[in-house]
Amino acid sequence: MRKLLLGLLLIASPALASGPMTTVDPLGHKTVLNEGGAEPSESTVFTFKPIDADIELQMQGSATQDGAGEVFLGITAYVFFARTAAVGISIARPDLSNPDILRVAPSLKLYVDVAPTDSWLKFLKFSPFSYSFATGDDAGFSGSGLSADPKLTAGVEVPLGAKVAFQAEGGVIATLSHLGEDVDNQVDATLGGTFIYRIRP
Repeated sequence: MRKLLLGLLLIASPALASGPMTTVDPLGHKTVLNEGGAEPSESTVFTFKPIDADIELQMQGSATQDGAGEVFLGITAYVFFARTAAVGISIARPDLSNPDILRVAPSLKLYVDVAPTDSWLKFLKFSPFSYSFATGDDAGFSGSGLSADPKLTAGVEVPLGAKVAFQAEGGVIATLSHLGEDVDNQVDATLGGTFIYRIRP
């Protein structure tokens, strides 16, 4: 009986060895080694590419030359198109003192120099323009309008677990036009914090 069990174990061992092995990088992306029964080696590495995404809950404040500016609260959904790059759409209340405005803006997020053992992740975010909607009578305008207000921020991300992370970031917003109207060009500083929920199949 003991010899039979030993024989079955030896037969099963190659099958167990040929199963997939998964590794996870600091951003939560998965890499599958030994996929499809191939033996893992330096020359045989298979990358598992599901639709990885981030959901960000953001709160930011800006400062103008005259003092405190606007407080911004929003949510952004990002989808990764590369290991360290994602595109997304932000939906936000751009000024909490005026809740009758809703702003939509595209965004690009790039992580910089991600090493396999990093616990602090460096990143850049860029948004080229925004589109705002009046959602109430006190918005200060009617209808909607496109603004040329590129925003660039840099910061660090600290994972708080397998699915949750926190980002601290700072940067600038350059307002070139507002709601389709030309304005005096200005550059404002911005600081913010973001909680992230990572969607990793």
